[in-house]
Amino acid sequence: MRLNYIVGYCPEVAIWKMLADISRVAQEKRCALSPSSIIVDGNAFLLANDASASPEFQAPEHTDNSTLTEAQMVWTLGSIAYYMSSGHIIFGGKGGAYQREHPSVALPVLQKAHLALTPVLQRCLCADPSTRITLKDLERMATQNVKACECRERESAPSSIREEDKSYGLSDNWPENMEETV
Repeated sequence: MRLNYIVGYCPEVAIWKMLADISRVAQEKRCALSPSSIIVDGNAFLLANDASASPEFQAPEHTDNSTLTEAQMVWTLGSIAYYMSSGHIIFGGKGGAYQREHPSVALPVLQKAHLALTPVLQRCLCADPSTRITLKDLERMATQNVKACECRERESAPSSIREEDKSYGLSDNWPENMEETV
């Protein structure tokens, strides 16, 4: 399934996982990125063989079909992560072209459930490419946050037995006697 089908409905861990998986691949292979070029395969995010660029996901300094730089790929990953979280294309659907014309535009803040992603995305989306995070640092931070999200999910998962029921058997808490009815 293509990433386009889940945008706006992603839990935080899925966005971190996409950033980790795709930044790992992007370190080895410079290629055009867009939501339609990313495949969701179970718990993994992969690049499609038919990867193509989409203007609204291109970095502000990307103005032609020249070779992509690492900084451009980082910006694109940040804009895709923003799209996954909000369901909207960054800068009102205008993407990097708007930021090129307005380099001091405020960077986005994500919804409360994805607030931990905001500082990392803002480092990806800097107008000045020399101040952006590297793909290696992005992968490292995203991998750490995937693990943190998974730990939080395990800790907050409801137990099948309530704490107050652990001191004695569940049968002691049965509200009525079971009687055979005819």
